Amino acid sequence: MNYNDIIILFFSILSSNTIEGTGNHVPHLNQLNPTSFFSKIITPTQNHTKQKYLSRPPQVYLGLDIPPKPLDKSELIPEFKRKSNSKFSMLGSDRSWDIQGSVNFLRRNAAPSSLGQCAKYIRLALANGGINIEAVPSAKFLGNSLLAVGFEEISASSTPIKGDIVVIQPYPGSIDGHSAMFDGEIWISDFKQQTLYPGVNYTIFTPPYRFYRKQ
Repeated sequence: MNYNDIIILFFSILSSNTIEGTGNHVPHLNQLNPTSFFSKIITPTQNHTKQKYLSRPPQVYLGLDIPPKPLDKSELIPEFKRKSNSKFSMLGSDRSWDIQGSVNFLRRNAAPSSLGQCAKYIRLALANGGINIEAVPSAKFLGNSLLAVGFEEISASSTPIKGDIVVIQPYPGSIDGHSAMFDGEIWISDFKQQTLYPGVNYTIFTPPYRFYRKQ
């Protein structure tokens, strides 16, 4: 069966002289032009209120083709912002020092007797008051770290005030030295001292020391 035979068979089963939806009369089979006839079926006419678009399938949106909806700002996760802590600052910062914060740290954490960690306790006390200094291997080196963050060396004969720091050199036979902070009443390092010198050997040998004050 060829193409013309299919066309003839198609019209033989039609029971009407018109094609639904087009308003066009069916021509005589001998006058049929298949190409022009199908163009009338699939092409919508201009004078119909409801047109049937048979020449293309309805548009279908796949998941990725659907335009994204406008961004709702209420759905955004708030940006996490680290809360600044006014008690802490970076190394070398010129921010004001909370002397009482440092003193309170030492008062709360001081042990009954020496722990051998005086330089560490002074460093942590300063950090609690807002000043960070470099860690040192021995207390005798603490002076340079203090100078780096704005402390000044004052006369060793000065009357100490709250916040002053002393750095004592080691006595003969020792290697680390000692450091402590004056809380307004006593000297405190990793323990509460009775005097400027932290022990008997320091009192016997009276090694040299230096005072540092934050102006």
